[in-house]
Amino acid sequence: MSVWWPLTLVPAQEGLSQKEQQQIEAQAALMAAEELYDHGQPDKAIEQWREALRLDPGLTRAHHDLGLALRDKSQLVEAVAELRAAVRLDPRDASAQADLGDALQERGDLAGALTAYRAAVDLVPNSAPLHSNLGYLLVRKGDLDGAIAEWREAARLDPKYPPPHANLGEALESKGDVQGAIAAYEHFLELAPSAPNAAAVRKRLTALKAAGKH
Repeated sequence: MSVWWPLTLVPAQEGLSQKEQQQIEAQAALMAAEELYDHGQPDKAIEQWREALRLDPGLTRAHHDLGLALRDKSQLVEAVAELRAAVRLDPRDASAQADLGDALQERGDLAGALTAYRAAVDLVPNSAPLHSNLGYLLVRKGDLDGAIAEWREAARLDPKYPPPHANLGEALESKGDVQGAIAAYEHFLELAPSAPNAAAVRKRLTALKAAGKH
């Protein structure tokens, strides 16, 4: 069983400035928050992340982690603010950019989500999941061709990553590319036959093949 000591009991170290001591205490709060969250105590974890940031407002990881925890609680306004702070402190953190994009999408800010995801893709251009998610945002914006390009890139980068194949199949079907859609659906089902959307994909595939026989 873990024992949580009050942060005021973190022993002061001789020779350190007040700022340095606060940074040590902030790291202690950060570690406490992460362990609390891992043990299913999100509210207490959030308190510790806030304490860490009170002590050291420049603690990027605390902003990021707090943003994710708040997003999980559907506190999207605060979540976006914390994730923006994380990105502002470290613009080259692709994970924070993508998480900001997810939170903005949940808030209905599609333009902001696209900006964040494009930044993430620019930072990690070889990430199939990032390209796949960017494709999803583009199709929501109405840019089907842009979405198809992103899903093709995701499939090229990682042929064994299922999501872009299902999305690509649906997009190609909507554009009348029946053979392309069939190939994409079949590839998806080979990779993820038990996925939550596998039954729907299988139904679409059967319908396309049946239509092709007439």
